Amino acid sequence: MNPYNTTRKGQSAIEYLTTYGWALLAILVVGAFLVQFGIFDQCQPSDPDFGPGDVAVSSWAFDADGNAQFTLQAIGNDINVTAIDLEGVEQNDWNDAGDNQWEWIDSGSDVTVTVDLGDVTSGSCVSSDMQLTYDIEDGIQNAVATSERPLQDRAP
Repeated sequence: MNPYNTTRKGQSAIEYLTTYGWALLAILVVGAFLVQFGIFDQCQPSDPDFGPGDVAVSSWAFDADGNAQFTLQAIGNDINVTAIDLEGVEQNDWNDAGDNQWEWIDSGSDVTVTVDLGDVTSGSCVSSDMQLTYDIEDGIQNAVATSERPLQDRAP
């Protein structure tokens, strides 16, 4: 038996493991980097997008208590938002009764509304379609605007 054959087989095996080992290590490092920065996270923050109309949601976010805060803006006409409905969320409704009531929103102005989402688990992904019911001054009563894509974010 030739001792050089076994040495060459061992050297070949080591070279193979070294070459592919570095490649696998590089893939793992890149994968860990992508996971760390949320590239594979299915819960990407988004704002509801309303079609052309009288009301817009310019932003939304969670407050420190886990409630959703929306900035509503009147476009073109003075409006009064009378209800906000978030589909797929347990505590999903808001209306203008009680503490949340405000006067008409002047065209071009905005207001911030807080909606209690109930028991939202910290870190859970909240995704919901949004529907606004509003009145237009000297015009349509109970007009409805629906988001064209759901709002989504992680609860704090």
